[in-house]
Amino acid sequence: MMDQLQMFANYIRKLHDIVGRNETDNILNNSLFFVATGSDDLVDNYFLYPIKIIQYDIPSYASYLVSKASAFIKELHGFGARRIVILSLPPVGCMPTSRTLGGGKNRACARLHNQAAKIFNKKLSAALDSLRSKSPPVNAVLADIYSPLLDVIENPQSYGNLSFQIDVYAYITFITKQLCVPLLPSSLTKIHLQISLSRNPITFLYHIKPTLSQKGS
Repeated sequence: MMDQLQMFANYIRKLHDIVGRNETDNILNNSLFFVATGSDDLVDNYFLYPIKIIQYDIPSYASYLVSKASAFIKELHGFGARRIVILSLPPVGCMPTSRTLGGGKNRACARLHNQAAKIFNKKLSAALDSLRSKSPPVNAVLADIYSPLLDVIENPQSYGNLSFQIDVYAYITFITKQLCVPLLPSSLTKIHLQISLSRNPITFLYHIKPTLSQKGS
């Protein structure tokens, strides 16, 4: 996050050189800033590494992440951002990694991962309420993307489906082999992905059903 703030500071300096101080302030005051945070920290850093689970339970780790997010938002406000929208965590338990780690034999959405996302979102909402009540207030609001995305995932038929097949010829990393395509045979040359694609493109991310093709097929 600090790297992102540094890049933003560099952008402001360049903008000042181009349009001057007054116009820079006008641009910042009238811009809408979107912030997304927490997904990788929760799914990758917490659930993939046992040391984190030993150090923190889910509520305390969520509080830790929210404190980092709050500090980032205050820094962003200090740089001149006056209208900030923070995206809630999505249903991270429905991501491919989470399905493999915690979704059981059928790779369903991982209930614990989704519960952790809900805890984080609740704490983040309270933290933003606190920031808005301070003097000077930080005008930051939470945009709930958890609920609509979960509805798309659980009820794709409500959004209209289109099925098709694509062949993926790609180098497959170790992490992909282990977490996205379990029990991948060494003779694999390509993956056929049978995709259920809703008119809402978000569904594409969560409805991928791989079938395997052997050499010579």
